[in-house]
Amino acid sequence: MKSNNLGIDLGYGFLKATDGKTDYIFPSVVGSGGSLFTNNFFEEKPQNVINNLSVNINGNLFFVGDLAIKKSQFATRSLWEDKIRDNNTLVLFLTAVGLFANSLNKSFNIVTGLPTACYNVYKDQMKEKLLGKHNVTFNLPKKKEEIEIKINNVEIVPQPYGTFINEFIDEKGNIIDDELKYLKIGIIDVGFKTTDFLVVNGFDYIERLSDSIQVGISNAYRIFSDQIKLEYNFSIENYKLDAIFKDEKLKIYGKEKDVSHIKRDSLIKLAQKIIIEAKSLWEEKELDRIYITGGGGIEISKYLLDQFNNAYVVNLSQFANVKGFAKLCNKINKTTATIKE
Repeated sequence: MKSNNLGIDLGYGFLKATDGKTDYIFPSVVGSGGSLFTNNFFEEKPQNVINNLSVNINGNLFFVGDLAIKKSQFATRSLWEDKIRDNNTLVLFLTAVGLFANSLNKSFNIVTGLPTACYNVYKDQMKEKLLGKHNVTFNLPKKKEEIEIKINNVEIVPQPYGTFINEFIDEKGNIIDDELKYLKIGIIDVGFKTTDFLVVNGFDYIERLSDSIQVGISNAYRIFSDQIKLEYNFSIENYKLDAIFKDEKLKIYGKEKDVSHIKRDSLIKLAQKIIIEAKSLWEEKELDRIYITGGGGIEISKYLLDQFNNAYVVNLSQFANVKGFAKLCNKINKTTATIKE
């Protein structure tokens, strides 16, 4: 049976997965499962599976993503630094892989990433945890779908390396920017909990110029939430902040409040921290380009660009890493991996 190639970006905020044709994204939230009221009398269309992820893994029922946020009594994000000891990691990962499985496609090769600071420490353990056969049952509205997934090959790279690959080759492994193999590239990957700094020189991952800090968009969320508490005496649960932060609107007593000024101030404070760290790690003049990527990169880019002379925001930055992972997966399973440590 032919194995399917996937890229999976197991972010602290959102999980992103793609086979190069179909993309999935859902919150990296897992909660205890339970019975569901499924009589949706007022819905004109069938329920979207991605918004109703209910799965059985290793004999346990979980709600995942938006369903966990809406329905679980206890819902948590995957926030462990190494992701190995966190039970949520396997649940999120297998849920994502299962979305691509069907009667013909149950065997997979995967490329995924780890934060740069813990890449060398945990990559082998992560690979061991994911390889092999796994049973997943999706609880669909009218039936249960049991799937045995076989993961044949797992390659793990430093997280921002996906952005470099995405800029360098296309889905078939053809070079789209030949100049990149001669350049020294810095990448700032702003995620939910961490910001990764990575340098690639040619194809080489330069470890001494790469690092991670435990600062990300969640810090802006915290500042945002604390200020809302001060101004409006209103507390927001952490996993509900995504929508409020994005929409810049807070509903209290049925009335919407504009909180864009609070969001702006929180992002400026986050940007200042990231700028200090980047300039202490790198000599900017030695870098040919700096790419800003990651889901948080979209929000914070306007406050970073004017601080660097050679910085660019990559297209669709929230998906840049996972797109690169999928491209690298195609490349690896035709030839050999390009990453060097």
